[in-house]
Amino acid sequence: MQRLVNDKLILFFFLLASIDSFCQSSSKIKKPKDERLAEAYGYLEGQKFTLEKIESNFSHLSLSVIKARSTFSSSFGEAEKNLILYLKDHWGEKHFNDFKLRMKTKLNETLGNQEFNEEEAQIFVEEVENRAQGKISTPVLETLLNFEYQAHPENEFINGYKQAYRTKGHPKSKGTDWQIKVPKSWLADEAERPNIIQKFTSNYGDGSEIIMLMVKDMGLPKNYKFSEAELNSFFSENGAKEMVPKGSKFVSFKRMILDNHIGGMLTIDQEVERLDFKVKIRMLQFNFFRGNKLYFIQCHISSSDLASKTDHFMPLFRQVANSLVVNEQYK
Repeated sequence: MQRLVNDKLILFFFLLASIDSFCQSSSKIKKPKDERLAEAYGYLEGQKFTLEKIESNFSHLSLSVIKARSTFSSSFGEAEKNLILYLKDHWGEKHFNDFKLRMKTKLNETLGNQEFNEEEAQIFVEEVENRAQGKISTPVLETLLNFEYQAHPENEFINGYKQAYRTKGHPKSKGTDWQIKVPKSWLADEAERPNIIQKFTSNYGDGSEIIMLMVKDMGLPKNYKFSEAELNSFFSENGAKEMVPKGSKFVSFKRMILDNHIGGMLTIDQEVERLDFKVKIRMLQFNFFRGNKLYFIQCHISSSDLASKTDHFMPLFRQVANSLVVNEQYK
């Protein structure tokens, strides 16, 4: 059977462990998922191999190596365990073990005979300490973050691994200036639909969870201002039910304040047909009015158990919504 990842790629993956990861990639070219995950696994194996060699060759650096290894493990130990479990399940035990064996062979052939002095060894140990703080190149960092915070995705956000996105100047922002923060492991990308300013997809673009920013012109006079009575009527359960598209199911509505604006969170379920199968989707929509425009932060999940997955991602979605800043109101 054909190998999932060829030897040339394996060599490239683990050599990443010995390069300067401070040079962050800005490339938008997205690698296939299998290649990206194999790269992350190779990165971990190459780092582990190099630390073991340093420990063996420079025994007086053992304490520094142990500290660096422990620090990195406290930051990304869950990532390694979850990544291995996923690859075994996704590729099959045999294919994963074959891949692991080929990688170890290549490591011994290339890095095994590589000579480095004490100063270089110390620099690498310090590099591992820096990697534990998230100073890792893209997309390895994003891949590790996804697997590290698999059980509690909101903790990625809480622990400071987040990216800010501002709508100012975007051709589909309709002149609005607002921003949110999303987890760093989510891939930002343009969307084809006319009202979607930006979308973010979990697992560096390969996940089934999406956050989208949208704004809709309500066709009202430019300086129109909704009265409190109108806002109270619109952001109520009855008002929210009127917003539910045909064919969708109303789940719940909760009124809330979004950066000083009266708004709410509408939850609806949909069943979407894709090719020859149907997908269950839940949409949690945070929205509010400003001027004559309606602003949306749409969070989408798909699952056979929408209730359970909603509970899993709700803390993160609330963190994202709470990060909202409408910049134009502070000018």
